[in-house]
Parts: sequence; C-alpha cells; structure tokens
Amino acid sequence: MLSVLSLKVPRESENSPEQTAQLLASLSRSTKKFSGLKKLFGKTNVHLALEITLIEGQINFCVVAPTTLVNFVKSQLSATYPDVTITEATDYLPSWTKPDGLAIIKQTAPAYFPLRDYADYKEVDPMLPLLGVLAKTNPDDKILIQFILSPANGAVAARAQHYITPHF
Repeated sequence: MLSVLSLKVPRESENSPEQTAQLLASLSRSTKKFSGLKKLFGKTNVHLALEITLIEGQINFCVVAPTTLVNFVKSQLSATYPDVTITEATDYLPSWTKPDGLAIIKQTAPAYFPLRDYADYKEVDPMLPLLGVLAKTNPDDKILIQFILSPANGAVAARAQHYITPHF
C-alpha cells in the first residue's frame, strides 16, 4: 500500500545542494530490488517517487512511499528541511483521465553520470526553470513530473565501479 505525503516548504527556505544530495542518498538506501526467486515468494520491489504536480494551477510537491516507510521518509525530510510541513494526502491519480500527452525523458549519458554537479547550482536553484515552465501553463492543465528512486541494478553499479577505478 502506498501513501502520498504533501510537502510545503516556505519560499525563504534555503538548503544547499549537498543537503538535498544527502536526503536523496538516504531515501535511496531505503529502496529494494528483489530477484526473480524472491518475487515468486511474494517479495515486491520497494521504490519511492518524488513528484511535482500541477493541479488547478497549483504546484505541489509530494513523496509517494510504501506505508511501511512513511515514518522514515518523514524523519529524513524533517531532518533535511526543518521548516517543511508534511501532511498525508489522498492519491490524486485515480481522478485523472487518460493523458493527452506523455513524455518520458531519459539522459543520454550512462545513469551513473550526474546531469549537473554542485558547481552548477551555487548561484541558481535547479528547480527554477522547471517551476517557471509550470507557472506558464493553462488553468485546466494537469501535469505530473515523477522522479523514481530505486536501487541501481548490478550491471549499472558494476559499470560505475569500473569507470571510477583507476586502471594502470
């Protein structure tokens, strides 16, 4: 069973990219990916979703997590963002109709390469361009942007390890 946590962070809240990276690392460690044999015996993969929605002109930030992880997720969010207000919300997706458009964006570089590094975010909030686009939408638009946190599969982890290991 999944729970939806709605997040409200004051505009004047300031957090460093390092704090956010620490939060994402902590949340990622709570995810699990089971092998085929364990799946046969009822184990299911555990993923977290970080979501930005636009509903009725209102931009919302949410975390969708298994109910068993809600207290852990709340504690991690509160530790990273002390001024965040976290409320449990109802799932908004069942009320949505079939989408008119769907886009899946994937990076072209291997998954273990970052899109940007911390130096790129010293002066600019990385969310500003995305929020700017959402602010210019039509009042009837419904938009969901979803970032799935899941463990890297073994092949990706092995390639990343090979990349960072010096070869003399």
